[in-house]
Amino acid sequence: MRWRHVRGLRIAWQPQPARNSVALTLRVAAGSVFEPKEQTGAAHFLEHLVLRGSRRFPLGALRLLERSPKNFVAGTNRLFVTLSVQVTTERLEQATVALLDAAFFPLLRPEDIARERRVVIDEIGFHGATPVRRLLDLTYESAWPDSPFARSVSGTAGGLGRLRRRDLVAYHGTRFLAQHATLAAAGAVDFGTLARGIERVLAQPGGREVASLPAPPPARAGIVVESAHGLSGRVHILAALVAQNANWMTHLGGRTLEAVAARSDRGPLARALRNSRLGLYAWDCRYYEMGNIGFLATIVEVPQSLAADAARALIGAITKIRRVAALQGEELHALCCETLRLVSDDPLETSRHLADSMVALSHPHAPTQTPDGDAFRSALEALSKNSVLVVAALDERARVATFKRALTALVT
Repeated sequence: MRWRHVRGLRIAWQPQPARNSVALTLRVAAGSVFEPKEQTGAAHFLEHLVLRGSRRFPLGALRLLERSPKNFVAGTNRLFVTLSVQVTTERLEQATVALLDAAFFPLLRPEDIARERRVVIDEIGFHGATPVRRLLDLTYESAWPDSPFARSVSGTAGGLGRLRRRDLVAYHGTRFLAQHATLAAAGAVDFGTLARGIERVLAQPGGREVASLPAPPPARAGIVVESAHGLSGRVHILAALVAQNANWMTHLGGRTLEAVAARSDRGPLARALRNSRLGLYAWDCRYYEMGNIGFLATIVEVPQSLAADAARALIGAITKIRRVAALQGEELHALCCETLRLVSDDPLETSRHLADSMVALSHPHAPTQTPDGDAFRSALEALSKNSVLVVAALDERARVATFKRALTALVT
């Protein structure tokens, strides 16, 4: 991986000469934790609005960026607004201009605000009815109560209705700045072409001082069960390992969780997964420059008759990551290489992990480097010593108290 500053923007790029395309990921530190309480939902709203028209693309950069080998992807979490796209090599400069112009110079027209407000309110309703999204919100609420990290990224329909154009302009003007952003590129990257695109949009040289990110307070262990409608006799369960002081190595540990769980899925875990519509997956680590936090989770949906077995299996699977550090020699090396290969084979995935790495550290481990066994084991040992377990579940109202007692007994 190579990196430098261009016009105040942090750039990271990973050449992959065999590719005929380039993936770009722009990550702006403008997520929901930066919002004043009266502007909750502004970051997610702006994610939609920046694509509807900008200084150079008044009809919207989305029309240009969606014509790509892999569809344009945008997303907002508690720390970042992220825009990603993969384009053919000859369109690198044009895509760079479109991506940066959309993010930093949106028009925010009243008619676009009115149209997107309806879209986002519908999305909030959909998210509220989606069990996985609700479980993740419950996990944040349990781990960081009374903190901006506990607030939902999407906001509420009522709060979104109160946001005015002046609120959105003010929030954009304070957060969507080059010194708050990282641009990562992977694939057949020509740095000169990339730099020309950046300089066309960011005409004025910027400083190199990178704004620090807020550090969440120490995470709390917890168990939370909430009632939900429309579950059709099924239970949704999440078990999360929330680790302090996470870094790129910890992320490798999180990606390895799936491999570890797959090797030990006999018994309750196998039964749970065979009867699950969602299956088992590792939730990506999220990186923080101050007090780095790794958030690793397994989620499963099972019939009520399997809820206890599934909970036991998931809690066991998520805590197995702590025991990966005991692996020795070639087995550990093979797991590292397997995890790294999954990251480095895909330019779009690589660009996203480059952006994560730049956020995590000034000189991070590049996704294509193979860490030695000692470094990987040290990271996992740190994960074991500095982590707490959070369990969240959605069940029918009549079963909430009983299931919470069962979960408490399992964790104890």
